[in-house]
Amino acid sequence: RTACVRALLAAGASVSAALVFWGDNVDHEFTALHSAAFVGLTTCCRLLLDAGADMNAPDKNASTTPLQFAVRGKRHRTVVLLLSRGATADGGSLDQISPGYHSRITRAGSFANYQKQQRATLMAMLAPKMDHLLPPELVSHVITFWGHLGWN
Repeated sequence: RTACVRALLAAGASVSAALVFWGDNVDHEFTALHSAAFVGLTTCCRLLLDAGADMNAPDKNASTTPLQFAVRGKRHRTVVLLLSRGATADGGSLDQISPGYHSRITRAGSFANYQKQQRATLMAMLAPKMDHLLPPELVSHVITFWGHLGWN
């Protein structure tokens, strides 16, 4: 799928063009980012965002954003990607993934601050336990690649 998205983008495909599906006697119209977010194709979402896709674009039917599609699909990594890129959300939708998730982000002041707080918590917890295995400066790298910052 990623190769297909890359090929379509290289060929000049529009990242904001609507996809229209017929179902339940209603046209469902949304963007490729909505679809990729719902299914949890995080790499495809990243490619679409890098190509200029609007992360806050509403779908035609219910004014649902790609972030809300990701929440409905329970795609936490995609939710984290969209939030880290600045997607906006209401509290209720994020709390479908984890109760209190939105309030923790709000208390931190921003999603970026929430990630920094998580990194600091993981560092404080793991650094003392790993000091016999790794130099302290490498613990941060382990956390970056092992611990997906933004999870609750």
